[in-house]
Amino acid sequence: MTQQQRNVLDVAELTTPMRPGPRERHIREHLDMSPPQYFQLLNALLDKPAAWEAKPALMRILAARRQRNRDRFW
Repeated sequence: MTQQQRNVLDVAELTTPMRPGPRERHIREHLDMSPPQYFQLLNALLDKPAAWEAKPALMRILAARRQRNRDRFW
């Protein structure tokens, strides 16, 4: 995993319980990327075994959230 990918996972751990406004501000300030870029990278990390090895609990939470969204909208 790259340092940027590790940083995205670290920010995801901190911002998962945050409301959208503060979360987006935190993403911009700490990762120097837009929220859409962050969420695209975070979604891609859900398919990477290295991310699951690095932060299994977080990845389970994010995978469950992604599945709920897919079930609701598809």
